[in-house]
Amino acid sequence: MKRSISYFFIKIIMTQQNILIKASGDVVEQWEFHELCKKKASETSWQVVVICGSWKQINTKLEEAWYPIEYNEQWERVIWDKHQEQIVRNTLRETRDTLQGVFEGVDNVHVKWSWEVVWWVFCHINADTFIFSYYLWFDKIYIITFPGNKRKKIERYREYQKVEILEL
Repeated sequence: MKRSISYFFIKIIMTQQNILIKASGDVVEQWEFHELCKKKASETSWQVVVICGSWKQINTKLEEAWYPIEYNEQWERVIWDKHQEQIVRNTLRETRDTLQGVFEGVDNVHVKWSWEVVWWVFCHINADTFIFSYYLWFDKIYIITFPGNKRKKIERYREYQKVEILEL
């Protein structure tokens, strides 16, 4: 059977994957997590986007500033004032910058922080919530969490077939 060049092009495109990796704040500093991201990047020539959670780091910084830690019913942190917002933003930026340094030289790994700007308004979005927003645009999504949290993540994403929960 004779095949056209477009057949091979489509075959190559179909085997490539855009990968989203969301890491809990407890694992972003672990060597095993860094190696997992690099391995996934080596398995695809397309893009690997890493969203870094900073739950533990943010809570520590807020507690150091004497702020109570509060969550809404979706387990998203409640921020009440601009000083808290600045603490969250700085902590997320530090985590993002650290991970960007880890993946320097790996061309297809990109680190995203869980922060969006909507018409000059900075909006902190729980990194787990990004999964729902980005679900359609990625071929495979890995959620890397700490031991003991896997069951909760499986429950949250049970209806999402592209999501795989890994525990470090």
